[in-house]
Amino acid sequence: MKKNKYIFLIGFLILLIFSSYLLSSNLLAQENNQEDINTAVSPSINKNQRPLIPPIKKDVIEERREAQQDKQAQKQEQIEQMRQQKQEQIERMREEKQKRLEELKQKRQEQMQQIREDKQAKMEEFRQKLQQIKDERKQQIVERVSNRVAELNDRHAETVFNWVEKISDFLAKLEGIVNRLAENGADVVNLQTQILTIKENLESLKSDVEIQREKEYIIEINDEQTLGLSLSKAYSQLRADYAQLRSKISEIKASIRNLAVNIRQTAESFRLQNNQDQNNAIE
Repeated sequence: MKKNKYIFLIGFLILLIFSSYLLSSNLLAQENNQEDINTAVSPSINKNQRPLIPPIKKDVIEERREAQQDKQAQKQEQIEQMRQQKQEQIERMREEKQKRLEELKQKRQEQMQQIREDKQAKMEEFRQKLQQIKDERKQQIVERVSNRVAELNDRHAETVFNWVEKISDFLAKLEGIVNRLAENGADVVNLQTQILTIKENLESLKSDVEIQREKEYIIEINDEQTLGLSLSKAYSQLRADYAQLRSKISEIKASIRNLAVNIRQTAESFRLQNNQDQNNAIE
């Protein structure tokens, strides 16, 4: 009986060992299969093999940076040369305009002198004809209208002079902005050309107003029946003269507005260009 139990125990141990062996073999086979699958899906990487994209060396980066700086320097040099050429052109234009202004002033002085001489002679003739009017009330009306037209002329001329002074001050501020843009490296040749043209137009307007103020609207006295027509003609001539001045003022106003818009656009373009150049330099 004991012998049978012993034999059964030995058989059970043998069966257990055999089962463990089979289980170990299956697990090993599964691990090998998994390795084969991984190998098929992802080929092995040789550690000694060089990567396809070599790392960028510091000296290559430095060379690229120097090349970019050289390119930027060449571009800046070209811009500076163009700016210098345009500045020389501006200087020549300024000299030409200054010469024309001097000629304009000389011509204005001659015209004013001629107007003063003619006015003196016409006023003497007017006084003589005024005394010939028999109706004293009409004499007073003609004299009062003559003084009134002269007063209006002086007042309108003073108004235009004040406007010229104000617009000249505003133009000086705009010119200061343009000069600051030029100091920072912006291309402002077109703006400077506009400023010179506006200055010339302002000087021309000022000259016209000075001549206008020297005018004397002499009332023509032929006979007492046509005095009303002569008085109306003096007012009409005054309005016509100042209509021409207002037309010039409108042109100057338009050129000032155009200049202000161009300054804003130039400043904005210059800012964007600077930002782009800085970004390129960083890259």
